[in-house]
Amino acid sequence: MLRLFVRPVRNDRGEAVTLTVVGVIVVFVLLLTLVLMLSLVAGGRGSGAAAGCAPRSSQPGLSGDAENGIPEDYLEAYRQIGREHNIPWNVLAGVGKQESDHGRTPSSGVSSGTNDAGAAGPMQHGVLNDGAAANAWSKPVRGDRRLDVDDLSGASFWDDPSRRHGDGSGWPGYFAADGNDDGFVDVYDIWDAATGTAGYLLWMGFEENPEAALQSYHDGPGNSPGWYSDSVMRWAESYADGEFEVVDGSGAQNCALPGPPGDVDVEKMKDGELEECTVPGLFGKQGGVQMLTPLTCAAHAVIYAEFEDVVHNVHAQRCPDDGYEHPRGRAVDYMINGGGVVATGQDERNGDDLAAWVQQHAADLGVYYIIWKQRIWYAATPGSGWSGMSDRGGATANHYDHVHVSFIGSNQTTCNDGINVGRT
Repeated sequence: MLRLFVRPVRNDRGEAVTLTVVGVIVVFVLLLTLVLMLSLVAGGRGSGAAAGCAPRSSQPGLSGDAENGIPEDYLEAYRQIGREHNIPWNVLAGVGKQESDHGRTPSSGVSSGTNDAGAAGPMQHGVLNDGAAANAWSKPVRGDRRLDVDDLSGASFWDDPSRRHGDGSGWPGYFAADGNDDGFVDVYDIWDAATGTAGYLLWMGFEENPEAALQSYHDGPGNSPGWYSDSVMRWAESYADGEFEVVDGSGAQNCALPGPPGDVDVEKMKDGELEECTVPGLFGKQGGVQMLTPLTCAAHAVIYAEFEDVVHNVHAQRCPDDGYEHPRGRAVDYMINGGGVVATGQDERNGDDLAAWVQQHAADLGVYYIIWKQRIWYAATPGSGWSGMSDRGGATANHYDHVHVSFIGSNQTTCNDGINVGRT
């Protein structure tokens, strides 16, 4: 039996109503439709997802309320964590708004200390042994609010993310997670805190009963949907540009983004000599040959296979030598539109998705850095997040129409005194 939960709507009395699709016939039709759709898009985006991945909860676009009312770093965290854990990002944002106004509430426990219930951080996780908050943060001591990941001990939800409340497996321990891969679990860091929130909601059966899981986040397990879940969902609806749905993907927890990527031997390829590479999607010469490093060639093939349907074209090797990675055959520009204009609407969301996916798999692909929307992100220091860049003038120069990805490697060059010595 499949239970498909569409975002709550309201009846004439203002009561929340959840739409449920049940039945063997509906399951058969949905599965048949899914198979047909996959056969049509084979080779396009999502083709690298693990076999057997269930349908994913939708990730809506940004409403004006989201763009104007959520801090940029929080918005980025909600969107990426939502994708990774099959929870609509706007629901996580609704929790963040309800708990701390996205970290801006001056109440105790948001940026330091705890509240009266023993909860801390922007998502208000329980950190005190005698506190009432059920969404426990960490062990060995629940009072530890920032720990090196190597210091964590005891049972954790993340040891087995398939566990669910009421399945007989008992309490899963704590929900602390290193959401930004900086080596620490920090209850005051939105990346870590929102990841912990996602874990708790999943454990409470969010995929099958979103309202009950959300109410539990406030009241603890066993409570019926009520004012808290209604409030979170109202915020979630205000942040979404369009409809969104929650789909039971509990059998495919790691399929929110395609991955892991293809077989790219980073250590073997990163210092390889420049060589001829067939570059799919190459601007002006589809499948053209250029001089790239083996790592760049292999990693690009993986990225393009996942995002071919949303990339207008790509640029790779170029001259003259400007001191950066393109002349060294270590960079690819993924044009989100035809170029020269700022990506907006679905184009912008496609760019966000591509950048987020490359971030998630940076180590597997040998990424050096990513540039998107006049910001730069270094794979060597993921915890530092995106950094702003100076205004170079224009949509292309400021990377508002394409995502730039540079890869690690030696400083060879494909240029000689401004003359391109590689194939074009």
